[in-house]
Amino acid sequence: MAELTKQDIREVFVGALEPFAKAVQKDFSEVKNKIDKIDGRLDKIDGRLDKIDGRFNRVEERFNKVDDDIRYIHGNLTSIHQELAEIKEKLENVVYRHELEGLRERIARIETRLGIGKK
Repeated sequence: MAELTKQDIREVFVGALEPFAKAVQKDFSEVKNKIDKIDGRLDKIDGRLDKIDGRFNRVEERFNKVDDDIRYIHGNLTSIHQELAEIKEKLENVVYRHELEGLRERIARIETRLGIGKK
């Protein structure tokens, strides 16, 4: 029997492994293509998330503005209540004054009928 040389062993291994290596290379190529597609989708998702983040920031700015407006209004409510109380008091005084004038006129008529009062 003839002895096998390193070259013979190498040719047998290369011959046996070459189809397997090509199949593995093809599989890796397909996996790489799928990963590239996933990367593309992730880039799109990142873009959408950036847009959502921008919208969220605008909503947050609007919310803060509304919050500031509410605080301003709330801060002014005390002075508005005070002004309303002053107006109410002034109106009550006007009503009482009108009633008093009416009573004075009635008293004057009664005094005139009775003959009392100013001569």
